[in-house]
Amino acid sequence: MDKYSTLHKEIVVFLEKSKNLLNTNTEIGLYHFYKGNISDAKLRFWLISIFYPNLPLVWYNIGRCHFAVGNTNKAYNYLTKTLKLDSSHKEASYYIKKITNTSDIVELPENLIKQYFDYTGEYFVEHWLIAKQYRGHELVHMIITKVFNNSTSKLNILDLGCGTGICGHFLKISNIRSRITGVDISNRMLNIARGCLIKGKPVYDELIHTEMKEFLKQEKNQQYDVIIFAEVLHYLHDFLAELELAKGLTNKKGVIVCLVRRKEGKGIDFVNKGDYFRHSEDYIQHVAKETNMQISQMSYCKIYGSQVDGILFALQYPQKNLTT
Repeated sequence: MDKYSTLHKEIVVFLEKSKNLLNTNTEIGLYHFYKGNISDAKLRFWLISIFYPNLPLVWYNIGRCHFAVGNTNKAYNYLTKTLKLDSSHKEASYYIKKITNTSDIVELPENLIKQYFDYTGEYFVEHWLIAKQYRGHELVHMIITKVFNNSTSKLNILDLGCGTGICGHFLKISNIRSRITGVDISNRMLNIARGCLIKGKPVYDELIHTEMKEFLKQEKNQQYDVIIFAEVLHYLHDFLAELELAKGLTNKKGVIVCLVRRKEGKGIDFVNKGDYFRHSEDYIQHVAKETNMQISQMSYCKIYGSQVDGILFALQYPQKNLTT
């Protein structure tokens, strides 16, 4: 019995260490992957594969490491190996489509988006806001002040995909002293938003960790004066359903403010290098018609300094004296 008890304890310790090895090396591997240190990331995933040779996560991540450096043949082999182990692996299927036929892509895996922001959130402000000169928050502020003629002190605002809180912070320092609720898929991004303070008070009155469509489905108790979709709809091929849900939570004199990446001509296209969709003005007109809402503001813009073409638009219930 003593020998059995000792063996059992040793097995428990081994399994715990093995679990820690998996979690630690996965965390470090993903950290290096999103930092662009692909060889370091691949080394971590190879280490895991020694102990977990039948784990789909391992071969998927090794596959996308090869994809990141342009070794598409090797990437394809490892991704197909992933699907042999788990035929329902959405991320592996997505990457195979990126290699074989991007026209088949009409959806981004939710976990892929969440993971990206989980591992890039810590340098989001430094990289995107400062280095790339992100302007989304300024554009949203411009629309809100136009629609409400600077009477913005008592608005109830919903910021979907609020990320690190850039938009909410800018609105507050620009004297929009309103109640703001933030929703985001990445808890690590929200942790940064929780640290956004003005004179010691949180910028956001409430921060909620969930996927935005799920939030819109579940939210029944609030009506918002402003609902913001700033640089989040480009992760969706078709965002009609999201705008339909948002409409149901918008006050009759409220506004839905959207900033999307622009496609010239008609329709929607997928940008393989950036993992996002671009939407045309024609598509936006179609969505407005389908939701029975009026485009009260629309303009072409640059989202990052002088780069990345965007469309800024506002949707409202049909009202008199609205100028398109």
